[in-house]
Amino acid sequence: VNSQSEGEFSAKDMAIPYLSLGQKSGTMTDGHADWIGKFVWDKAHLLGSPIHVIFLTRKKSYEEVVPYGSEVIPQRWQTVAEARESGLEYRDVAQLDLLIEAPAALADFGMIESGGKQYLPARWTVRSTAYGAVVGITQRDLAGWLKGDLASGIYRVETVKKTAKGNTYYVPVL
Repeated sequence: VNSQSEGEFSAKDMAIPYLSLGQKSGTMTDGHADWIGKFVWDKAHLLGSPIHVIFLTRKKSYEEVVPYGSEVIPQRWQTVAEARESGLEYRDVAQLDLLIEAPAALADFGMIESGGKQYLPARWTVRSTAYGAVVGITQRDLAGWLKGDLASGIYRVETVKKTAKGNTYYVPVL
């Protein structure tokens, strides 16, 4: 028991750094054109592409589809039945907790060390094209070479530039 804290604090109260993929359309890359198409940790540290990650957990949910740029916060549901019951348009979303092999420039931020390498903890939320690219591969691999243990493998994750409807964006590839 920590006498410096009162109340019912839990792991849900911990701020977890996010893994992001820089896009032209996002505000994260304003003033950082070199971040476009690259992975960024905690919205402040360029990781580049490719990166090496170990997935620890995956949590699937369903999210209301809202127009791009809308200030509406999309509703989320834990089950497909709840999403269907809402009557709203929804999509699959996955929240993945992972460890990222820390580049030398960020070694001081590494919280976990294994085999002489430092790893950064992160949370990555994937939807749309990224959902299919990440969840589809990890789902297949869980039944195959990972033998049911998501954390037993390390993935090389890079980005690929796509163009659709005159818009250019980047997607992850495992």
